[in-house]
Amino acid sequence: MPYVGPPVGWRAVGEEPPPAGDRFQVTGTKIYDPNGVEFYPFGVNTAIKMTNYNFVFEWPPWNSDTISSFDPPGGAYYPNHIGAAADWGFNFLRINTVPWVDDGGGPTPGGDPSLMLDLLKPGIDELLAAGFVVMLASHWPVPGSNPTYGSTDELRTREFWTQALSYYAGEPNLWINPFNEPYADGGNATVTTMTTLYSNYITLLRGLGYLNPIVFDITRQGQGIDDVAMGYFDSFMTQDDNLILSWHGYGVAVGATSVTVGGTTYPAYDFAKATNAALATASHNRGHCMIIGEFGKTINGTTATAFPNTNVAPQENVVAWALVDDGAEALDMGMCAWHAGHDAYSLMEASPTYTQYGIGPFWNYTETSPNGLWVDVTNDRSQFGIELWNKGQELGVGIPHP
Repeated sequence: MPYVGPPVGWRAVGEEPPPAGDRFQVTGTKIYDPNGVEFYPFGVNTAIKMTNYNFVFEWPPWNSDTISSFDPPGGAYYPNHIGAAADWGFNFLRINTVPWVDDGGGPTPGGDPSLMLDLLKPGIDELLAAGFVVMLASHWPVPGSNPTYGSTDELRTREFWTQALSYYAGEPNLWINPFNEPYADGGNATVTTMTTLYSNYITLLRGLGYLNPIVFDITRQGQGIDDVAMGYFDSFMTQDDNLILSWHGYGVAVGATSVTVGGTTYPAYDFAKATNAALATASHNRGHCMIIGEFGKTINGTTATAFPNTNVAPQENVVAWALVDDGAEALDMGMCAWHAGHDAYSLMEASPTYTQYGIGPFWNYTETSPNGLWVDVTNDRSQFGIELWNKGQELGVGIPHP
């Protein structure tokens, strides 16, 4: 469907910002905060410690124990992690949650979302109080499982969001990313199926009193920027005036079938830096508000998550375009790095101190903070960490120190 202009209630790009209100509001390709001030999301993927005695960043990579390996209030690192996040220049945190598992183990005790929210809430509240915009993202069901509305997986996810909004429906700094990378394939037919699920979630979340932007991952497990550029999401984006599409930019800009956009044909599985830039620009030009909900490159330069799976060039191309060349900022696309301190995508270099994945948490770095606060001189930053740090200092959008 060709783009025919913004839906009723939207302001075109360049028009006056929305008036102050009780929500963050999308206006064309931009986002405005409740005071009517333009907001540019910049931050990192991470997770919340699920206890009430330490409030930030669960799942330390060196220790599978998420309870005892952190200090209680008043301990050596409390509340340094929030201060360190401020040093990095973050204003936005995408919180990875797993609200349900079949066996009742893992991060969801007994497979009960109400228990999950009770454990998450102290950490969320600390981050909100510090001034971050907190976007909760459900990593259930597993990526690429193609959930449908009314299925067991979706009903469990629905229960989680219903419980979350019993706490946070009116919270101006809490956003919702209902599904993480739910659909494996791309193309118009997949978009149609995906957006049927998403349309039901617009109704669900708005009915529960949620006013902020709803952030929906795109196709191909978040990588389908070609589908946005082709206009396949245009009709869906007219359904609500406060929607954001989230691109997980690991670099393979084109799926299994070549696409022609703006008179240029891009071959299947094209991951050139110029192609990512061109399709991101074409997506922006359709008038949609977008963020890069995940992107990054590995600490060892060998691990790839994108197809072709043996090639790290795709992910590095997106980092170079979006972060180093300022390409994302030029298109109003906020950036949320993967990952604060989890798996091979880390903001920190390898360290012999930590045995799992060999990395340290993102708040441990050797360079002195410009503010001289909350610094632990344990680890060097990875190259990606250096690039993200530099952008955070350049943007100047981060929250103030606690």
